[in-house]
Amino acid sequence: MGNRQETRVHKEELFVVLTQTNTLLASTIRKFTKSKYSHVSLSFNMSCREMYSFGRKYYYIPMYGTFKREDINDRIFAQRDDNMMAIYRLVVTRNEAKQIRRNIRHIKEVNRGFNVLGLAAAAFNVKLDRDKYYCAEFVHDAIHSETELLEQHPDAITPESIIGLNTEFELVYEGSVQDFIREGRDFRKEARRARKSARKTQRDARRKSN
Repeated sequence: MGNRQETRVHKEELFVVLTQTNTLLASTIRKFTKSKYSHVSLSFNMSCREMYSFGRKYYYIPMYGTFKREDINDRIFAQRDDNMMAIYRLVVTRNEAKQIRRNIRHIKEVNRGFNVLGLAAAAFNVKLDRDKYYCAEFVHDAIHSETELLEQHPDAITPESIIGLNTEFELVYEGSVQDFIREGRDFRKEARRARKSARKTQRDARRKSN
């Protein structure tokens, strides 16, 4: 998938954030799709303080959506103690990260609204091509356009189906949103230490094999 010849030294981390907010709309989507999560966002930082997606523009009007910059501390995510989330990490090259940022800017600039009909059709695994987006379509196109980081997906895109389109996605957190917010700083430090330790182990193994 794509040209991955760029050295791994020049790499960045991309995070796909799945959430289940237990609102009426989210619960309805989960019921029909048989999925654990009903919303997906894209972030370049594991803090999830700056995420991008398509979602409701107004809290009390779920069917009126748009391109959004989201924060995991937003009311829609953080208000209930049973709201859940999962964070998947994908290591990409610096050029791939730049292209994804360009894709996000382009989609924002040409934003033609929320694909509410496509969202409804996706609940029945029906792909409805329109010049608009719902959350999973946005995340898929933002990652995949001009990078080919994801496999082709012939059916309707759902939040969780994105994870299956690249075998290098790594689950780095799954649990309640409120726990992530409360413990996020310590968790992120521990995750960074674990990644550094894993890289050191890999370097040591390569040295021994040479």
